[in-house]
This record gives sequence, structure tokens and C-alpha cells, in this order.
Amino acid sequence: MFLMAHMSANRMKINGVFAKVAVFSVRDIALTAFVIPSY
Repeated sequence: MFLMAHMSANRMKINGVFAKVAVFSVRDIALTAFVIPSY
């Protein structure tokens, strides 16, 4: 039971990290999409 709760907590933490990485990558892609045509 404790192991299940620990696993779900780790999964939520990993999902939070993935969400932050996804937001940063989407922002970087948008920035590069705006920067590349200006060249």
C-alpha cells in the first residue's frame, strides 16, 4: 500500500517535470519559429 502511494507520488512528480519541460520546449519552438523567418 505504501509502495503504491510512493509510486503514484513519484509519477506525479515526473509528470510535473514533463509538463515544465513541455512548456519550455513549446516556448522555445515558438521563439525559433518567430526568429528564423526574420533571418
